Amino acid sequence: MGRQLTQQEIDAVFQNTRDRKRETPAAKFDFRRPDRIPKSQVRAIHLLHDTFVRNLVSSLSAYLRSYLIVNLVSVEQLS
Repeated sequence: MGRQLTQQEIDAVFQNTRDRKRETPAAKFDFRRPDRIPKSQVRAIHLLHDTFVRNLVSSLSAYLRSYLIVNLVSVEQLS
């Protein structure tokens, strides 16, 4: 239960985490068509903004003390 790690074991753990960071590929970006965002990222952006809209409606309606309707119309990318 009270096992202590040696300095070599601690160094090995940190070395493994550094090696994993180097091995993970960076986000793929197509430099031939920089105006295109992958569909998965567009969905994530849409979800992020949808959450923002819900929080905005909740906060603003409480602040103004009236009923509000706010809709996210679309998420588009422009070059």
